[in-house]
Parts: sequence; structure tokens; C-alpha cells
Amino acid sequence: QGIAKALVQEAIGRARKLEGLEQIQLAVAHTQQAARKMYQSLGFEVWGWEKYALFVNGQWIDEEHMVLFV
Repeated sequence: QGIAKALVQEAIGRARKLEGLEQIQLAVAHTQQAARKMYQSLGFEVWGWEKYALFVNGQWIDEEHMVLFV
């Protein structure tokens, strides 16, 4: 429905108004493909990969680290 994207866009808009802020960083589980695509559509870029970052229900999950330069 676009609610998550609207919330992230609002947060980015507010962040851009903060003096001295140069970047926003986040980490997203590699299994969360919809979230990864949304962040990329908003301009976030992958800068790193953390193998075995999360252990959920007996399974290791990698995380992608992303950055948006504001």
C-alpha cells in the first residue's frame, strides 16, 4: 500500500533538513527482498555485507548495509 515507503520518505525529508547530516545508514536482512528494493528505489546503496548477522528460528541470515548520502 506504500505506507512503509511514505514513512521512509518522510524520515529522509526531515533528515535532509538537519544541519551537518551527510548520510543515513541502515541494515536490512538479505531475505527481506521487498524492503531492499524499496530502499534502493529511494536512493540507498549497498556498501557492505555482513554474513551470519542474525540468527532467527535456527537459521543464519545475512544483512546488507546501505547508505544514502543526503
